[in-house]
Amino acid sequence: MRCPSPVDVDFLFCNMLEVVDISQKLLNFLEAQTSGKEFFEQIIGLCFEEVKDDLRKVYAVYCRNHDDVISYMAKLEQDKEAQLYFNHHLQQLRKSLNVFDLSSILIKPVQRIMKYPLLIGELVKPHDETFQQEESNLKGMMTTIKNLIKDLTTYIDYLQVYFMDLESFVVEVCDMCRDGIYDKEVPIVGERYSYINETLCFNFKDQITTDILPNLNSLLTMYQGPQALIRKRQHKLLDYDNAVIRLKMIPAHEQTKFLRDEVDFLRRTYEALHTQLLEDLPLLHRYSKSVVRSSLMLFFNFQKTFQRNVREEVKKVLQQPSLSRSSSASLSTPTTTATTLKRVQSTTQKEQLYSKYPPDKLYVVCDDFEGCQTLDLLVAKDNNLKKVKIRKSKYTMVLKAFKTPSAITLLAILVKMIESQGSLSNIALGTYTYNSSAFKLNYFLYYDAFYAVDGQNGLSGSSVICFLTVPGFKSNWIGVDLVNFFKIIYTILYAGADQNDLPTRNDLDFFIVGVSNRSLDVHPPVGGTYDLCVQYPGVVAPKQVVQLNCSSTTPPARYVILQQPSNSTGYMSVCEFEVYGTPYGKFKTNLLLKSPSTSSSYLTVTCGPLTAALVVDGFHDSYIYHCHCGHTADAYGGPNWFKFDMNAGYNVDYIVLSNRRWEDPPSDMDILARRLSNFTIGLTNATSAPVRNNYPLCATWPGYVKIGSQAEMKCNANLPKYRYLIVQGSPTAAGYLTICELEAYEPADKSTDFIF
Repeated sequence: MRCPSPVDVDFLFCNMLEVVDISQKLLNFLEAQTSGKEFFEQIIGLCFEEVKDDLRKVYAVYCRNHDDVISYMAKLEQDKEAQLYFNHHLQQLRKSLNVFDLSSILIKPVQRIMKYPLLIGELVKPHDETFQQEESNLKGMMTTIKNLIKDLTTYIDYLQVYFMDLESFVVEVCDMCRDGIYDKEVPIVGERYSYINETLCFNFKDQITTDILPNLNSLLTMYQGPQALIRKRQHKLLDYDNAVIRLKMIPAHEQTKFLRDEVDFLRRTYEALHTQLLEDLPLLHRYSKSVVRSSLMLFFNFQKTFQRNVREEVKKVLQQPSLSRSSSASLSTPTTTATTLKRVQSTTQKEQLYSKYPPDKLYVVCDDFEGCQTLDLLVAKDNNLKKVKIRKSKYTMVLKAFKTPSAITLLAILVKMIESQGSLSNIALGTYTYNSSAFKLNYFLYYDAFYAVDGQNGLSGSSVICFLTVPGFKSNWIGVDLVNFFKIIYTILYAGADQNDLPTRNDLDFFIVGVSNRSLDVHPPVGGTYDLCVQYPGVVAPKQVVQLNCSSTTPPARYVILQQPSNSTGYMSVCEFEVYGTPYGKFKTNLLLKSPSTSSSYLTVTCGPLTAALVVDGFHDSYIYHCHCGHTADAYGGPNWFKFDMNAGYNVDYIVLSNRRWEDPPSDMDILARRLSNFTIGLTNATSAPVRNNYPLCATWPGYVKIGSQAEMKCNANLPKYRYLIVQGSPTAAGYLTICELEAYEPADKSTDFIF
């Protein structure tokens, strides 16, 4: 590609070739001084002495020119021909180097020459090996204590989740196995696993959080004092060094007693701090090792007791069905062959399958199946079945098995547990979204980022709506708010097709996936202001599906960002953006998610009826024409209420409510906000329709909720448990009641706290 006339390449790169030559020359000197020599024989100062004049001459020219280059680059950003030329050559460079843009290449020499003095200064500093060893021990022990606290906390949290899932699964299996043969034994199995989860696991967690973690946290706080002394010692050393240098610069006959006393005072202060640290740090290290060792021994004892108790409970399960009612004479002689129980599927069991699964997921057996291996399941002709799909499992014989209420083997149960624990779900589905821009077709169809997380990727062949930016914007982006913190493992991108009616192409080449913990509503993503997860190393074709694994060093984050490179000039079209990861930290469950719900009335729009069920559907989308918001049809002064059934009584701690947004605001922007003003949150156990001011008051929102924003309310702490939650608009509000998502949570000390 030919260089366009406005681009002055010689001015841009100046004497870059001379910079490369002098850098190579310095590298050769350094390699010659260090190769094959012991550490104490390596004298790298000579290398800089050899090239210092050349370094000063070459880099001075480049650095002076670089200030003018910055202004010149800003002018070229408006020149499309120049930008195409730069992009072409950057794409060639990216095949062999990790290059973001041209500016990052041009700034490298400036950064390098400024780093040399800092590195040399670190090398010539005097070092006290004894103190360095003690300081290293201090930092190492602090890291050990922090990791131990983190590991213990993570261990007990995941252990609790594991036994909760195990209990739920066993109870489900017990319900499926109640077919009249083991009516007395089956409940015992469920009771034992409930006891393990609710009593043994809870006691084990309580022992760790009460007897171990407080000691480790207290020990960690003891390190704040030594750390402050170390910083103070370093400051006093710098003061002493500066005073000595100033004193040496003064002729001996002009040095006053005051100046010499000042230097002596600074020396004695430094030595006192240094001596104190050398005495105290070893004592703290020995004490810390003793506490850590004792904590580990205590943990091992607690764990041993917990495992022994769990083993005893499992032993009771394995002893069922009991043989206490049988005599030895009634026992048959053991055989080396095994047969599968022949059971007939009842009409009731078939009805259960039809009520639980859709017709396209059920199968009818055409012939009897006599399993060829011991653990294969037997199915009879005309049985109704739901097939179990097994992927990447070493238990291959289960591929012949079917899940029915009348026949389940222990092996099938084991495989189900392994598969459910090993899978990851798309955590971006239905979440809050942000975008740099969005194309609008008409009043009802707005191609915003919600369509990138709506679960419709277009692979099924059906027509789907994809996210689409406005042509002409640079470096377009999508932002996903996961609400909680996650460690991102990988992402999947379903690219949209090129739009024939738009002047440019769908530009997703070399796109970037990043994470951030800064609110995208306040801090829109700009290159370099978020942590890089991964960058796609090539060109993305229309309708291509791309999976990218995030770096293992990517920190846990709340926000995930998909962004074009800074030099991109095309629009951005994404049919689906999926994010997969594991939760980080401890979360609480939303009591209202997908709960049964009713309302005083509902409005019907182009996408369908806006019922109360949409308020708790789990989709945090606030554009009403996507049909994920609830909307009453009561005008000014009407009842305007939503009511939600939490299926049990709960102490509600706080509520989070999301208001709708508006893409084409009317002349009065606050009309929608005034609808959601001075509303009340109530609680009740009554099943009847709520009557205003005739139920216990949980909270009242003063004023109005701004459009497109959230409101968080603390509930009255003195209220007892209630089953139903009510949201009712104020009779003085501007008519109607619209809520796009409603969440309710228990206090932090309740048993519903869990990691999901």
